[in-house]
Amino acid sequence: TIVLIDEVEKGHAAVFQALMGVLDNGYMYDHKGRFIDFRNVIFMITTNAASEYALYRDVWDNERVAQEYKIDVRELDGLSKDEIAEKIVTKELKSKGWTDAVINRLMMMVVFNPINVETAVKIAKSLLDRQVKDAYEQKRIRLSYTPAVVESLVKAGYDNRLGARPYDRV
Repeated sequence: TIVLIDEVEKGHAAVFQALMGVLDNGYMYDHKGRFIDFRNVIFMITTNAASEYALYRDVWDNERVAQEYKIDVRELDGLSKDEIAEKIVTKELKSKGWTDAVINRLMMMVVFNPINVETAVKIAKSLLDRQVKDAYEQKRIRLSYTPAVVESLVKAGYDNRLGARPYDRV
């Protein structure tokens, strides 16, 4: 079983405490006193912490990062960009009430980079291919599209801050 906790930084501090109990013990009790076993559960936790850094990581130097996130620049020496992102995420989660005890129970952090235009084109083609396939399967309508359609979709839906989300609205 996989449990997704999306944008965890928006959660209430009580959620963090419950999560810590689950990570510590492997179980919890619900509000009716029923035992819930989490020993074979994988938690995937997402956050937008450090998202600003992700956008500018290739142009900001360590001094700019230290200034933006109020980190001693010496702490960043010798760290890779992903390690710096992890440091920022950890700092931001702590500012939201996360304790070292909870953070230390996380097995790994995966840092996602903003999508670039090439990836946006691949996403647009994939979405269009799915629309073409659905139209045929549901109504036996054959559709096709040109590169200009892909270009138009990318132009209308590409946003490196929001990723692929705007495509749903185009």
